[in-house]
Amino acid sequence: MKQYEYVAAIAKYGSISQAADALDVAQPTLSKYLKKLESDLGVELFDRSTIPLSMTKAGEKYVETGKQILMLENELQKFIDEYNNRPSVIRVGISTSRSPYLMPVIIAAYQEKYPNHRIVISEGKTDELQKKLIHGDVDLIISLLDDESAAFEHIPLFNEDVLLAVPKSAAEKNSSVMEILKNSPLITVGKGQVLWQSTQGIIDTVDTKTPLIECQSVESALAMVRCGLGVTLIPSYIYEFGNAQNREIYFIKLPDELSEQVLKNGRRTVCVFYRREQFLSKAEKAFIECAKEVKQLYSFQMQTNFT
Repeated sequence: MKQYEYVAAIAKYGSISQAADALDVAQPTLSKYLKKLESDLGVELFDRSTIPLSMTKAGEKYVETGKQILMLENELQKFIDEYNNRPSVIRVGISTSRSPYLMPVIIAAYQEKYPNHRIVISEGKTDELQKKLIHGDVDLIISLLDDESAAFEHIPLFNEDVLLAVPKSAAEKNSSVMEILKNSPLITVGKGQVLWQSTQGIIDTVDTKTPLIECQSVESALAMVRCGLGVTLIPSYIYEFGNAQNREIYFIKLPDELSEQVLKNGRRTVCVFYRREQFLSKAEKAFIECAKEVKQLYSFQMQTNFT
């Protein structure tokens, strides 16, 4: 399978030197390997006149076929490992913001059943995770159910609302959500994310100010809230599965009329996804069962300051 891995790495990085670093092989070795492979095939896989390297049509077909072969090889290896009762590897994709809240408790429960199995967590944005699942780079992903995820099999885990995270100082000065939104600086996450779109809807509906601070992650936005710099919208798992730091923050449910008008996708469903044609090992099924019980697995429930 080495030839497919090597060519796929060169295609990914568009550079033999960067691919060599990622593969932990010497650049001259990888260059010679590619030249010999192209000679054996009788075609060039890459156009070396471009920077970064671009694939020829033959190269595109080679990489596409190679990924399918690597995926089948991985499926076969999973089956053989299970057949021989050998420890396996589960590769799980999840967003950077959800991972620290969900993965520790899921993995702790899973390792009680499979203590010797290895788990590799791949973090990224939703579209990145979906591409990794399609290409077989991960076995499962935990993400939101949306139109783009329709191509996968999915198992619902829990519903997720959008809440308003408020510092104590702002909550004590104002008696209603609307007053807090009008009188407090807004903090938002990066443009293009769902919470960014929801924040823009809040601005238009409540006639509040444009956000003064834009972060790239929910955790960064929450850090700003803890310092009293403003308020931000957060997914409800932050409240439900949050750590002790978040007890310093007031989590407020948005009024129904505001949720319906502004947050049309305010309630989302978090699911485990896998490819439809995928062989699910016993270990992967056990991991999914642990994920389905994630809410019950937490030994505490945080108390709300507002309803």
